[in-house]
Amino acid sequence: EYVGEVRQVRLAASNTANVITYPVVVDVANADGSLLPGMTANAEVLVANRKDVLRLANAALRYRPSNAPTAGGAGQNGNAAPGQGGGRPAGNPMAQWDELAERLHLSETQREQLRSALMASFQARRGQSGGAAVSEEQRRRRMAEAIATALQPLRAQLAAEQQQMLDAELVLQANARRATVYVLRGGKPEPMALRVGLSDTSFTEVLAGLKQGDAVIIGEQQPTP
Repeated sequence: EYVGEVRQVRLAASNTANVITYPVVVDVANADGSLLPGMTANAEVLVANRKDVLRLANAALRYRPSNAPTAGGAGQNGNAAPGQGGGRPAGNPMAQWDELAERLHLSETQREQLRSALMASFQARRGQSGGAAVSEEQRRRRMAEAIATALQPLRAQLAAEQQQMLDAELVLQANARRATVYVLRGGKPEPMALRVGLSDTSFTEVLAGLKQGDAVIIGEQQPTP
């Protein structure tokens, strides 16, 4: 295993079977000469890192019960189709900001500033919800921009390290996605709407919608014939 650093992402794209790829140059130490020209490798590129967060197995995001609804409408259990408003709301939208306030060690006055600024930005975005249709990604980014603007007075009061943590949270919010998983309640699968963040090949960060200890379903055991 080798550790390297991305030095360049070249813009000379290539198209192979309708798959677009871009060459990436990575600097890797090769003091012993074990890396030779023409070799191939599988690479994992770390673009962000989060510690002490709630995560779930990616299999949970792919799981759908055998009687789950299709894209055409409700299934046998009467639930809305995943990705089309099914599931319960994704938790308290202020919860993650309260957790951030804890990590930032904000004073009570600063916490109130944070909550007031967030509520003002939420209400402002609701008032602008009409007009031309926008994609989910555009909606997230506009909300993140509105929050960043509202938090500028508070940010100016923070130390450099606190500002970095706040900025990182805003970037995370801009890239948050919606997803639906199924949790086991009363012996039956129930859809739950989530907001998820960073993801790798095995796990995905949960921003809102689940709590530690929830029984999330990742698959079904087929009966033995």
